Amino acid sequence: MFCCFFLYETTAFAETILFRLDGSDDGRLATVDLIERQRVGYVSLAGLMKQVGGGCKVESTLVQADLGGISAQITINEKVVDASFSHFTLRRPLLWFEGDALISVGDVPVLFEKAFRTKLEVVRDSNSTPLPAADNGTVSRSRYYDVPSEALDTRFNAELGAVPYYEAKLPGLRTVVLDAGHGGTDTGTVGRGGLQEKTATLTLVKKIGSLLKQNTSLDVLLTRSEDADVSILERANFANTHNADFLISIHLGASLANSAHGFEIFFPPAEKVHALNPIFSSNMTAFSEAAISPEDKRVREIASMIALSIQESTGAKHRGLREFPCKLFKHAAVPGLIIEVGCLSNATEETLLQMESYQDKLALAIANALTAHLTSLD
Repeated sequence: MFCCFFLYETTAFAETILFRLDGSDDGRLATVDLIERQRVGYVSLAGLMKQVGGGCKVESTLVQADLGGISAQITINEKVVDASFSHFTLRRPLLWFEGDALISVGDVPVLFEKAFRTKLEVVRDSNSTPLPAADNGTVSRSRYYDVPSEALDTRFNAELGAVPYYEAKLPGLRTVVLDAGHGGTDTGTVGRGGLQEKTATLTLVKKIGSLLKQNTSLDVLLTRSEDADVSILERANFANTHNADFLISIHLGASLANSAHGFEIFFPPAEKVHALNPIFSSNMTAFSEAAISPEDKRVREIASMIALSIQESTGAKHRGLREFPCKLFKHAAVPGLIIEVGCLSNATEETLLQMESYQDKLALAIANALTAHLTSLD
């Protein structure tokens, strides 16, 4: 067995590309050399990641980029990106060049938006000449930049294949699976004070589970009850095997802006939920609230109740309820949510998350919201 890289005639220019990273406290800029291949502009992924405060490892055929506690893996000569919370395709394959990985300029905004949930925009070329802007304000296509409008579309890519369509399991919730993000060799995000995401999530999940068992008739199951390696597929299969009615995965976030704080709640896009139905998967822009199934609406209602409960109990900033095509729900035929209960990149919030009193408030807020939802069904 051997590995074979496709080698392309590649030309490095004196030109450089300037990128601006949104969301960083210092309005971070990155200047990288432009490399042309067949009139398409590419840049060094390792060089770009280093300048924006991230990292990049190029090992054999696999490339891993890391930023803000999130990882994305791409195979050389492939387009598929396997990130911590998403799975999508680039417009052009990653290329191998002198021990480095090259990414097309047009795919850079897509990678950062979908994998790292931040915006990195092309600002100008080496002559400090602003790139021409299209009527819609996006960067238009030019000689080397290869930025088609469709490459900037960050909606869920339905062509990755149909995913399990969950049945109407929500009415009369019986079994709830609680998932503590990361674990074992996967520490997740690590705060400057040393708090590891895997530790904080397990602590919270155990507290939430204990409260639900005490105050409800729910059958509460945990994907992990100790510091162990559990893959995303294993977590999804656990929920499927136990015929769970609802799945809640607890995580902590991180941001390039150290001032960022608060919590966010994510749920599968309605397009993903109805991927087996071409009416829903063909055009996201045509999707309307009226078309959302009762099960989808209830997921959103539970998310809203949890958000309100956390906000009232802890005073934490509510950063929003968001649709997000995460890998966990790609494999789990179970409705549910991902709750990022805080930002470990914020020193103040990291301190709070280490306090048992604050952990208790968070756990009680989430458990109370689920209890309130169950009560509303009676």
